[in-house]
Amino acid sequence: MSIYLEVTHGKYLGSTVSLEEGDVCRVGRSIKTEVYLPDDSALAESHFILTFDGFSGQLIDSGGGTFLDGEQVLAAEIEGNCRVKAGKTEFAVLFDEDFSSDNLDTPIKKLVKFLRAQEGDLFCLLDAARDEKILPLLQASNVKFMSLYQGESQRQLSHVAPYLIEFRKDSVFLEKLLRNGWGKRWCSFFSSDAPFALLRKHFRKFLFVRDERGETVYFRFYDPSILRTFLGSCNAEELSEVFGQIAKIFTENEIPAQVLQFTLTDGKLMREEFSLNENLSNFG
Repeated sequence: MSIYLEVTHGKYLGSTVSLEEGDVCRVGRSIKTEVYLPDDSALAESHFILTFDGFSGQLIDSGGGTFLDGEQVLAAEIEGNCRVKAGKTEFAVLFDEDFSSDNLDTPIKKLVKFLRAQEGDLFCLLDAARDEKILPLLQASNVKFMSLYQGESQRQLSHVAPYLIEFRKDSVFLEKLLRNGWGKRWCSFFSSDAPFALLRKHFRKFLFVRDERGETVYFRFYDPSILRTFLGSCNAEELSEVFGQIAKIFTENEIPAQVLQFTLTDGKLMREEFSLNENLSNFG
């Protein structure tokens, strides 16, 4: 089991840190903290500490002013979803066993609902090279997935490969993935009516490009920071090739508080930016 500390208000809205058994998370304005919030002038260098023992969390104030569900605390045990405020920043603490609960409508919860509400099936390209815990997380899930690599590369590079994932609409892994990887360049999302095998074949076409020396190199197009730039540089013919049977493409923006939606309309790329502060059910 894991618990998650998510920023629900402030500049870093949507940023999330996961804690496993034995983990310690310090929050403050110091660069030495695990959750570094330098723009909140009301925070102490190390404002509060959150730990997890595998069953419950422990919240410890270390900066003089930490509030748990509206009450100021010096130390408190956390056994369920709750809200924390420190300085000008607000947080939610969530347990992964309570993902189906809607008692805390956080920015990540809004994003989950937004992606689930899309027409067609929801897919994701996940980059296992971004973090060593990605592949074990994926292998422990109940989703359909497959590496974009084939043959010897698929066997030898499984820990750093890009993976295509297909989500069921009720998959709890979608929220688990977003809570672990949103804002960290882990994944890009796609909606499509195309079958899994066809999409995998489609994405494999973009794995390699020629560099300025004419040599073939891997192209990490599935990295959100690369994908959003790449799409903006494509001409109409290239965009048609990239989209194929994909209806919409979704990526994180440079800050986690924003989600980008890309569509192709009459040969032109449409780029829309939504804030996780907003009611995302109004978009799409």
